[in-house]
Amino acid sequence: RLGWFRRRRLVPEEKLGDTEMFLIEQGKAFEADFISSSYRSGVEIPPWSSEKAAAETKKQMQRIEAEHEGGGGWEDGEEQPALFQAVFLADGVVARADVVEYAGDGQWDIVEVKSCSETSTAKYHYDVAFTCAAARRSGVEVRKAVIVACASTWRVGEPTEARFRRVDCTREVLGGMGALSTIDPPRRDESDPLPQGSIAEVLEKTGNRGRSWTGVPELDASPRAQAESHCKKCPMFKECVGANLTHPLWELPRISARRFAQLSEYGLEVTSVPSDGLSKAQKKHWDCVNQGRTIIDQRALSRELSGVRLPVYYLDFESVSSIKPTLEGVAPWATLVTQYSLHVAAGAGHTPMQRRGDSVGQLEENWGGEDMLGPLTHLDYLANARVDCRGEMLRKLLDDLHLEGEHDMGSVIVYSSYEQTQLKTLAKLFPEEGERIEKVIARLVDLEKVVKECIAHPLFRGRSSLKVTLPVLVPSYEGRYDDLEINNGAAASFAFQAMAQGDLGPEEEAATRQSLLDYCRLDTLAMVELHKALILLLNTDDDSDGNPDFSKGAVPSPPGGAVKPPPAALHLGGGAVHSGGTMQSPPAPEGGGTAHQDAPPSGSHPRVHEQPGQG
Repeated sequence: RLGWFRRRRLVPEEKLGDTEMFLIEQGKAFEADFISSSYRSGVEIPPWSSEKAAAETKKQMQRIEAEHEGGGGWEDGEEQPALFQAVFLADGVVARADVVEYAGDGQWDIVEVKSCSETSTAKYHYDVAFTCAAARRSGVEVRKAVIVACASTWRVGEPTEARFRRVDCTREVLGGMGALSTIDPPRRDESDPLPQGSIAEVLEKTGNRGRSWTGVPELDASPRAQAESHCKKCPMFKECVGANLTHPLWELPRISARRFAQLSEYGLEVTSVPSDGLSKAQKKHWDCVNQGRTIIDQRALSRELSGVRLPVYYLDFESVSSIKPTLEGVAPWATLVTQYSLHVAAGAGHTPMQRRGDSVGQLEENWGGEDMLGPLTHLDYLANARVDCRGEMLRKLLDDLHLEGEHDMGSVIVYSSYEQTQLKTLAKLFPEEGERIEKVIARLVDLEKVVKECIAHPLFRGRSSLKVTLPVLVPSYEGRYDDLEINNGAAASFAFQAMAQGDLGPEEEAATRQSLLDYCRLDTLAMVELHKALILLLNTDDDSDGNPDFSKGAVPSPPGGAVKPPPAALHLGGGAVHSGGTMQSPPAPEGGGTAHQDAPPSGSHPRVHEQPGQG
């Protein structure tokens, strides 16, 4: 059904997310590099309609077979005649192959180019099998099925052709028990039952059995919609099976295809299915949707937040992962942390936190949380896209986190396990900093885990990402990211990769760097506001069963509009900090209080910082 919409170009580009677009562009570039480096000649089938392209494919294949009649048996390294973007269309099935190579004696090899590592090709066996099925239905004798993957051992500076690894998956795809036998098995007669998951079954479900795509002009109506577990990721979801649903069944977290099929028999709304057999996370979402209100585990929330210690650091990483890295020694698809943002809350009644030495943080003005979390300071780092700045960035981060003396106790708040994963990777790359990194990891507090374990809200829709929970718990942040030039992680990766490849001019690159800094800064500022909202939830007047009712999504203000002081257990107020059983006063601020420009590290973004009190 999605193919029907795509062939008629009815899927708007804005329906594709930045992550999908980034991966599509990476995949296109990888395929183009493979073809340009592997073939001196060949014919590309133009992007015509399926019928016209299939006819041209058949014509070109017949020409090649005639020119090489009786030939074949090419030696290793010798180029086989090839077609690119060949189209096969028959019996209700249409497929486009990246490459088809003539093997001689009327036989052809199907070659699919996938931007994965050579160890991850198994997940594409059914994809290749579908192309083989369409080719066979079109009368093509398929000899081999091959997946071209990215060689994980390739590094910058090595020959281009070494990037590509041909993986022969003929046995797994075309063998007797291979993928092709599952999706397109032979049938003795029409009375045989349709095998589950086969092409024939799909055509039957969608109302296309016996109809051929060669009659496309006659197919004025789209194929019949069939609700499946994977529909949630479809760009046409809301125009298809998700239309007019308030809380679609797909909102239940981690629902398997089998369980989805069972529950969908009751309906496609969360409110229409029974709760029997649901997992803990699924039951939590089911409860809040059916009750139409927020459910908060106050004890668990208090327990989680009570572990937060002053000063509080809010940390966010951004990174890039490319199939064609530009830095020496970096593996394809390896994750490179490219920047961080760090907000620091000193605590109510405390002086702003400062970094040691010649650099200080920039004071956040008018952020509105001084009465609860105290003054807020911001520090950040953005790498030079064409220099390996990981070591420099790591050392600056560790310095910014005040890893010595009394400041070692401050909690480092993150949102997800991502930062911990990247810190562990950096510890392997820079073992000399391993001890300091372990200290940081020991101080991490994952705010996403807190939200997932303690709060269920209908508008979370079964998810827990910051972009979902933030506007629900902090309504003032609704749309805050929309005004940014770069407003999500995939767009940030895409922008950094463009700088690394030298695709931007000086002015455009300068603007891009500022946009990256603005986006990362908003992420940590959002964490500060979310933390503040969670503290407020502990001070909300509860209803009769211990849970506040604010079904419209807003965290309620305390009576009279005044912010209640946070619970003493949170260690976020007063003039002293609790640490290991002793009371310690916060350190006096360093520096002289005049604005100055730091001498920036060789890979960092130069920043003008101001001492607290200088605006």
